[in-house]
Amino acid sequence: MRVTLAVVLSLAARLEAASNTAGPSRSKGSSIRKKFSRKSKKKETDKTVTEAMRGVTDTLSGPGVSAGLTGQATEARAQSAENYDFKAMNLVPMTGLPLRAAGSLVTGNSFLRRNVRGLVSRKTFKDIGVSELKVFAAGLDVERMKWPIYKIGLFNSSSSSYLSDEEARSSEAGSDSNPSQDGILDRRSIRTYHSIEEYHNAYKEGRLSPVDVAGTVYEWMITLDEEFHFMVEQTPWSTVKKAAQASKLRYERGEQLSKLDGIPFIVKDEMSIQNFTELVGTNPRNSKNPRLARPATKNDPVVQALLDAGAILFGTSVMHEYGISPVGYNVWYHGPLNAFDRTRYTGGSSSGSATGVALGLFPFAIGFDGGGSVRDPASWSGVDGAIPTFGTVRYHNAETEVFTTLHCGPITANVADAAIVMSVIANTKNQGDHFYDKVYRDQFEVPMPKINFAPLYEKNPNFTIGYDTAWVHDSDPEIETMFYEVRDWIQEQPGWSIKDNFVMTHWKDQALAHTLTIAAEFHQTHKDDEYSILEPNTKISLALGSEIDEEAIAAAEKVKRWASEKWMEQFEKMDVIMTPAMAIPAQPIGSGVSSYGLFDGTLVSNMLKYIWPSNLLGFPSVTVTVRNNKDELPIGIQVICRPFEDGKCLALAKKIEEHYTGKRKTPWPWGVDDNKRSKWAWVDVFQVALAEAKKKAK
Repeated sequence: MRVTLAVVLSLAARLEAASNTAGPSRSKGSSIRKKFSRKSKKKETDKTVTEAMRGVTDTLSGPGVSAGLTGQATEARAQSAENYDFKAMNLVPMTGLPLRAAGSLVTGNSFLRRNVRGLVSRKTFKDIGVSELKVFAAGLDVERMKWPIYKIGLFNSSSSSYLSDEEARSSEAGSDSNPSQDGILDRRSIRTYHSIEEYHNAYKEGRLSPVDVAGTVYEWMITLDEEFHFMVEQTPWSTVKKAAQASKLRYERGEQLSKLDGIPFIVKDEMSIQNFTELVGTNPRNSKNPRLARPATKNDPVVQALLDAGAILFGTSVMHEYGISPVGYNVWYHGPLNAFDRTRYTGGSSSGSATGVALGLFPFAIGFDGGGSVRDPASWSGVDGAIPTFGTVRYHNAETEVFTTLHCGPITANVADAAIVMSVIANTKNQGDHFYDKVYRDQFEVPMPKINFAPLYEKNPNFTIGYDTAWVHDSDPEIETMFYEVRDWIQEQPGWSIKDNFVMTHWKDQALAHTLTIAAEFHQTHKDDEYSILEPNTKISLALGSEIDEEAIAAAEKVKRWASEKWMEQFEKMDVIMTPAMAIPAQPIGSGVSSYGLFDGTLVSNMLKYIWPSNLLGFPSVTVTVRNNKDELPIGIQVICRPFEDGKCLALAKKIEEHYTGKRKTPWPWGVDDNKRSKWAWVDVFQVALAEAKKKAK
């Protein structure tokens, strides 16, 4: 769901026994440096800029970059390098007993622990630049912005206005398109993963039935969960079978409810499901866990919308405890593990959801994303992740009225599948009466617009795309090369435009605003919880979140307002901003992690490089897997769009996916006897179920 606190990781480094040693090594060619360093001397600043410029020069001469740059283009690249001040942390990772001790030290209300917590938090906040952020915010002539919501249309910075009502209505005209019902979105003859429409057509034609698929999925879910640890609670087989039989009858009568009718799915352990226990990643075996005694009495509106569309729920998936880290590993479950390599992290915190999709079991799963927790695991697990415009998916839980950074969205095997799912979950029965609708009406005195899916149906779409050279360069060299491969292909498409004309400043101030915002929201949501049962990193994160003062929150909200205006100004030049999905591929699970978890500031910072803007500012975005790197790990692209133009993001991501279908791989099929590939797992559920159906027919 969200991101571990930058501030917490500074504490972890201090408490580590080897805190004075150098940080972990990184791959050759990486431009990553210590994040949020505020008091560099001029010499150090000049050196950083020089290194960034050298990196840009290397990029310009590297693969995928066109020759013959104009002087204006070269100047733009130089300006990009000078503006880009986002730096990754360089902290010693922390696991095992030192981490356990740190969690205990800053948790509790004894005189000693309160004073230690206060002392460490003040020092940590100073180091990461909270004071400087307050100074920057004080100089901004803007009001605070809490909820990242926008009136439909482009913001015009010169007139400080939006599109007229007539223009806005015209822009919203395509919002009635419904991918869950209308047309065919995925016409590829070859796919890396089977699509929702492929299942749907097989059901309609009678080649497969939902009962065939449900039985295959359930059997393999149990088998693979023993290896990959991605499920929390499984729906009883009797319930699944009953739903599958009802779906089968609807198809036989030609009365299917939607393209999702009969499609298996799972949801993150962060949603209410009737008779299920919502643990939010907490310990399922600790009798002191109060959540164990509180089964849900009704379904979340998002879950209910999916069930009403005929989808079949198979259970809840593992998440990082409270969603407090993008790494995704949960100590209580010793996983989930990456479908491409069980020795690597999945990404998180919607980690189990991504693993279930990557294994081939579920065409889609539902996650939450307050700091990359849909997009990170989707990228590292080789599938796709989509988050909607803030407020357009109306989930309801303890976080709804607190978190300004949180989006509920699908993790899917294909981009078209994301569009189908999004059209259902953005059309819940509580639409118009939800808390988000009230916030929107109170601010703009009009109803919240619908998502516009029309671009998905355009035969010859046009895309105007921007990117920032230095931002792209701050990634693993192989990922940067992949980005420019995609860039060069886009340049060849008629009617499309892509330029390195995205201009931004104060990157680290914006990222810090996101960190402070989500940190405070974590504390507010969980301040009354039982801390003694939590993982050490969760304890530390919540403890330090409690120390963020109102002045810091006010500063973060002013920076959010300033940033929203700057980004909307950029959207006057482009429809889409394109970045790598992640700066690095999936990383190995280190020793000692299984006991008490992990703090690793460098890893976390790298994972959030391209993630925070959509969470801070409420933009829709989609990550799409493009291909696999030299280690056969997935890498991909992210596209970010204007508010309510989710369809534009999905349409471009779908085009990219279609072009790279042949280069993207699934994990190796489960059960192959090979030393290297035995760590991988993928089951072709569609073909297995089809073979079983043919066998029964005989």
